[in-house]
Amino acid sequence: MELQPRLRHVGLISLALVLAATGCTAETPAEEEVLSTTPPPSQAPRQTPETNPSTPTPTPTRNVVSIPPCDDMLTTEQVRAVARDDARIGPLSTIAWSAEALPGPLARAAYEAARTTTSCGWGIPQSDGVVNLEVALLEAQAERELQTALSTSSEYSQDASSGVDVFYRAVEDGIGSVLAYALSDGVWVIVDATLVDETTAAGLARDVMGRILAS
Repeated sequence: MELQPRLRHVGLISLALVLAATGCTAETPAEEEVLSTTPPPSQAPRQTPETNPSTPTPTPTRNVVSIPPCDDMLTTEQVRAVARDDARIGPLSTIAWSAEALPGPLARAAYEAARTTTSCGWGIPQSDGVVNLEVALLEAQAERELQTALSTSSEYSQDASSGVDVFYRAVEDGIGSVLAYALSDGVWVIVDATLVDETTAAGLARDVMGRILAS
């Protein structure tokens, strides 16, 4: 009567030893359900930098280190083509021009502090008929200050349609002078003239700036 229970006990011990030797363990229904419903691990998505599509891409600044010769920026033929009186216009060998011709202390200080400047002139000798062209290379801060002052001034008209800021005005000096500035990439082009009107002076300044930046 005692033999059968002992045999069952021995049989259970033998089964346990076999399972232990083979590394297998009995799983409960709950464990089977957890293992069957757990999804395989997935690779974390790669993080990409956030971008703002409304932020404009900065335009690279040209490194203008020198000013071209006068005839490469503006020719006598171009001046004659736009001047109101072109009968005797020619290049002027001497130009009586200085920063004192600029209205406002900020403009005069910016010109005097420029890294380099060039003066060119065309006109009618022994008369007030002139087209003066001055070009200055400015430091970045001086250019920003001058551009801000001109943009907020009520005395200047502004045109930025070509991608270059151009400011122009008439000068009350009794001889019909006009003044035009073009500013871009540290270059300041000044047209100070009596032989052309305001918008023509602005066009000349814009054209000269284009030639300087393309050189």
